[in-house]
Amino acid sequence: MCRTLLLASLLLSLGCERTNGAYCDSTTSCGSGLACDQVAHQCVDGNADLSMPPDLLEADASDVDMKPVCTPLCSGNTPVCSQGTCAPCTTATDPEAACAAIDPTTPHCLNGGTDTGACANCRNTVDCSDPAKRICDDKTHACRGCNADGDCASLVCDLTPGSANIGRCVAQSQVIYVNGQNGPGCDDANSGATPALAVCKISVAFTKAKAAGAVAIRVANMPGQSYQDEDLSFADFKISLIGEKGTSVRPKSNNKPALDFTGAMTNAIVRGFTLTGATGTGANGLHCSDGTVKVYDVTATNNNGFGIDGDNCDTITIDRCWLGAVAGVSAGNVAGGLRIKKNFHVLNTVIVKNLATGARIESPDTSIREFVNNTVVGNMGGIGIGGADCTAVVKPNLIGNIVYGNTGAVAGTNCTLTYACTDDFAMRALATNVDLSLTMPGFAGADDYHLTAGSLCKDKGQAVGSAPAYDYDSKPRPDKAMMKIDIGAYELQ
Repeated sequence: MCRTLLLASLLLSLGCERTNGAYCDSTTSCGSGLACDQVAHQCVDGNADLSMPPDLLEADASDVDMKPVCTPLCSGNTPVCSQGTCAPCTTATDPEAACAAIDPTTPHCLNGGTDTGACANCRNTVDCSDPAKRICDDKTHACRGCNADGDCASLVCDLTPGSANIGRCVAQSQVIYVNGQNGPGCDDANSGATPALAVCKISVAFTKAKAAGAVAIRVANMPGQSYQDEDLSFADFKISLIGEKGTSVRPKSNNKPALDFTGAMTNAIVRGFTLTGATGTGANGLHCSDGTVKVYDVTATNNNGFGIDGDNCDTITIDRCWLGAVAGVSAGNVAGGLRIKKNFHVLNTVIVKNLATGARIESPDTSIREFVNNTVVGNMGGIGIGGADCTAVVKPNLIGNIVYGNTGAVAGTNCTLTYACTDDFAMRALATNVDLSLTMPGFAGADDYHLTAGSLCKDKGQAVGSAPAYDYDSKPRPDKAMMKIDIGAYELQ
C-alpha cells in the first residue's frame, strides 16, 4: 500500500492526469454490476478491490522517468546535470564522456583558467585534428585556422586570399629564416632551417630555399634598421617572401629597386615589408618585369621611382598596400604610386601624396583589369594627372574608389569611375558617383583615411558581393550592421 501511495504521489507531482470517463460520487450512482470508488470517483467492476485505486493498479513504474531534471538547462561552467543540480564537467566520473554526451561538438572538459568546468570544442592544439583548423583559440576554445603568422610554430601562416591552404600554418621544414640582427642566430653559414639557425642576408636565404625546395622565406624585423646591404633580385622561382610586420628593405645601389622580380617562371608572394629609400632611375620600391607577383600588406614610400612598378609583369596583384607618404612624411614616391601594363588586381590600397600620378594604368585590353575599393588622395601630378591616368585606348572601369584632392587633372579622360567618391569634373556627375566638389570625403584625420560616420562615401558602393569581402584592415566588407558597401579602401565598422 505504501508503494502504491508513493507511486501515486510521484505521478501527481509529475503533473499526470486523465479524463474520468465514468464519474460517480455519493449522489451519482453507477449502473448494475458496478461499484463507485469513492476515492477516484470512478465506476468500477463491483468485484474490484477498492483498497487500491484502479488507475494505479495498471500503472507501470518503468514508464516513469525517475531522473531529476535540471531547470533551467545547464550551461557555461556548470554544464552537467547531476541529481537535479548543474555541476562542472570536472565533477563527472568521466568528464570527456559527460561533455560528449551533452553536445558532440564540445567533447572536451576544461580543467584550467576562468572557464574551468565548461565543455569546449578544444583545450589545446592536440584536440584540433582538421588540417585547416589546427589552432585552438584561447578565448573561444574552438578549433580555427591561423589568422596571423604568430599563430604558427613556423611563424608563417598562409594568408593569401583565394589560396587552397588559407588559414593553414606552413610547416617549419618548408621555411628558410632570415634575421639580420647582430648576435646569436645570424650566420650566413647556417642552414636557415629554424629561427635559431637564421641566415643574415635575404639573398642567401633565397639560394638555400631553392636548394632545399622550401616554399617560404621568413624575414625578421630589425627595429630601427633596414636590410640594405645587397640588391635583391629573384628570378624564375616560386616563393613566398614574408616579412615580420615593419621589416624594412632598401637597395644597396643607386638605380635599383628594393625588390626585383624577373623571369617568366616567377611566381612570388610578397607580404609584410616596408620598401623605401631607392634612389636613381628605375629606383622603385618593387619592380616586376615578368611572371606573376602578389603583393599584400606592403608599404612603399620615399622611393625615387614608383612605389610598385608592375611594368611587364604578366599578372600583378596589389592588395591592402600603402603606396605613398606615411604619417609625418610630406611626400611619397617621386615617379608615382604605381604603374601597371598588363593584367592587374589592385584592391583595398591607399595611394596618397605621391609626387606624380597616383596610379598609371597603361594596360591594353587585357583580360584582368581590376581596380576596386582603393583610396587615391593628394597625389601631385603638376601639369599632368594626379589621381589615375589610363593611357590605354580601351578604358578600364575603376569601381568603388575614392579619387579626391589630387592636383592636375584628377582621373584622366581615359579612366571611367563608377561608384566613386570624387571631385573630378568629368566623373562627379555620373549617376553612380558621389560628388565631392563642394565637400570633403569625411576622413578620420589628416593621415588617417578611415571613414567617419558622417562620410558621404559610406554605404554608397557597389552591390554586396561585387566588392572584396575584406578591407585594408582585413575587416569584413560589408560590415555586419549595415550590410552595405562603403567606397574606398576602408569599410566603416
